[in-house]
Amino acid sequence: MSRSLLAALVVLSAASAAADRPSVRALWTDKVPKVDGRLDDAVWRDVKRTRGFIERKPHLRAKPADDTSFAVLFDADALYIAVWMEDSQPDTIRGLTRTRDSFNIFRDDALSVKIDAALDKRTTLGFGVNAVGGRLDYRGINEADFRVEFDAVWTGAGTVTKTGWTAEFRLPWAALGIDPTTPLTAMGLNFSRDHPRRNATYDWALMPPPYRPISASLYGRVTGFEILADRARDQSKTGRRGTVLVPYFSGAFRDGPDTDAATDFNTGLDITSELGGGWLGQLTVNTDFAQVDLDDQVVNLDRFGLFLPEKRDFFLNDLEVFSFGRYGSSQLLHTRRIGLGDGGEPIPILTGLKVAGRPMDTLRFGLLQVTTREHNGTPWTSHLVARGLVELGGGSNVGVMLTHRQALDNVEDRNVVVGLDGAWRGTDDIPLLVEAIAMVSMTGRDAAPPLSATGGLDTDLDADEPAPGANVRMAWRGELIRPSLEYSWYSEGMRTDLGFFRRVGVQQGTAAVAFEPRIGKGGLEKINVTTKAAALTDDDASDLLDWNAGASVKAYWESGWDVELVGAYTSETVQRAFTVGRNTPIAAGTYDGPEVELSVGAPHMWPVTFTAELEYEPYFGGELFSSEMSFTAQPAAWARIDVGGEYAYALFDDDDSFQSVIVNSRLTLGFTPDLGLSMYGGWNHLSDLVELQTRLRLTYLPGSDIFLVYQLDLNEDGDYLFQSLVLKATVRY
Repeated sequence: MSRSLLAALVVLSAASAAADRPSVRALWTDKVPKVDGRLDDAVWRDVKRTRGFIERKPHLRAKPADDTSFAVLFDADALYIAVWMEDSQPDTIRGLTRTRDSFNIFRDDALSVKIDAALDKRTTLGFGVNAVGGRLDYRGINEADFRVEFDAVWTGAGTVTKTGWTAEFRLPWAALGIDPTTPLTAMGLNFSRDHPRRNATYDWALMPPPYRPISASLYGRVTGFEILADRARDQSKTGRRGTVLVPYFSGAFRDGPDTDAATDFNTGLDITSELGGGWLGQLTVNTDFAQVDLDDQVVNLDRFGLFLPEKRDFFLNDLEVFSFGRYGSSQLLHTRRIGLGDGGEPIPILTGLKVAGRPMDTLRFGLLQVTTREHNGTPWTSHLVARGLVELGGGSNVGVMLTHRQALDNVEDRNVVVGLDGAWRGTDDIPLLVEAIAMVSMTGRDAAPPLSATGGLDTDLDADEPAPGANVRMAWRGELIRPSLEYSWYSEGMRTDLGFFRRVGVQQGTAAVAFEPRIGKGGLEKINVTTKAAALTDDDASDLLDWNAGASVKAYWESGWDVELVGAYTSETVQRAFTVGRNTPIAAGTYDGPEVELSVGAPHMWPVTFTAELEYEPYFGGELFSSEMSFTAQPAAWARIDVGGEYAYALFDDDDSFQSVIVNSRLTLGFTPDLGLSMYGGWNHLSDLVELQTRLRLTYLPGSDIFLVYQLDLNEDGDYLFQSLVLKATVRY
């Protein structure tokens, strides 16, 4: 790379950082407001408010119909935010969701505070409340991945007033991952207000399409923290603690027809500590995740592994530091591979240690080490991950990651992967995104065959023979036209025991162009037209294996309806015979044909809403007819019903045709924001399994919870397979 090109990249990155974004100055307060959503404390009555919200949808860049204003305060412990939302029709203010961590609050009158605490222009910590106090926290990674599984200790409330409604937040520095004794100059900040009466969303710092609502590179700034470090150090001398202890105590009863009933008691400990200098450490001992929700029932009608998201708190913290690759398709680290077997069965964790920090303003570092016990033939195993990131400004970065899985009883049972990654985010005038990754894996001679979707085919490679892989993606994020190109190559021997790779031993290229004009007439908001083509070859590009080409049209109405039609032609080569369904054989060969898909979405602000999808596609010499439907009802602020179903019929000329049925349903009762009951029922026809779970959660103090979880597994005939009852309590000191 020439010096002039390198200089141009640096200048463009710096220009992006200096883009004209709104800014607000936070003020120090000696008086802590009571967080009840009412905003009647003296500290809020006299504060100067900031305005200037802009409409994102349905009318991009229009002036909102109703005013929104806010103010920001802070002390040595937390950030305090107040928001006033006017409404010309206050009787129509909607608040139907009181349960915690429900996306349904975005169907209500809701307000989201979005903070880029590290000012890396990629990461979001989001905190939302609605008009009746329903709360949601989430994490956004690389402006693309939205993780609602993230849980932080914070306080938020909303209250309806005579002229609209108000919201109030207390966000502890610990919840933001910030050591207040370390100098803090500014943070990224944004607000998004959802206004269901108009099916509208307003932003303080506008995030126009195609940028997602978690696009931190577009956020405004909050400044004024010059005195925070000195004030926090003074408070630490008078007894402020930087260490949090969360022990747990649990008792469980488990029973099954093939095992004896058993009762066990367990205890463990999580410790989170500010280590100084911007470093944060977390230690977990004898970890238990019995309170985690069951995964939805899924079915695999293909020959590649399924991706299931991480839900465990310890692994979700600092997840943005350890992010590497394409979420859900080619990740160097997928922490679900730690402490969970390939079938989802838990493997006991003895200890886990995580350290993350910023030794320099432009350098971030993370270290993760987890030791799991011997379990069902799996040996004692160490899982080590090291990550470093250098911030280049404007959201651009370069980084390195190491993952190392090592069986503790056999030095030759190991897998090591080293990867390099980088991203360049352009300016407002040049909205180009370039992302690239490269990696090499080495595996010991005694390593067991790779689990599904961890990469690595069953080949006779020499021990520790390097196996490379790479991916590069370029996307123009324009409002009207959005071309993109992507190329990936994952060699046949590449293997990532701590990651997720849907397919290796291939090269693949993809090109797409999206065109999205805004209509603004006849109730039609916009139309998106996308054309896409992809080709996939074997490892050395000697044979074309798969290819497809197609187009889609999606229309969005201002009322909230959307309709999409997709058409494509696909050719797919099966190199090795396999089975689908319960035992339907698929022979090696090439299969092709047209596919068509139609989907419809109802307005999300309705008390009862739905999405529906119909699809036809060629299926390994036969035909696949499938449909999906999701249904959500909110009969009251304390109750929500979610039902999702999938039906597929694989039709072959012989007797190998089969049907697949999946149903996932949840009834969620939020008696208060701190007391909730969720009941899950899932049915998988092909697996002959019905799973039921009832989960009661009481947050009796901030960060302290009591869980009561009952699970029952049956087959389709109602025969009992397994049951468990777990009582777990955590105490935060």
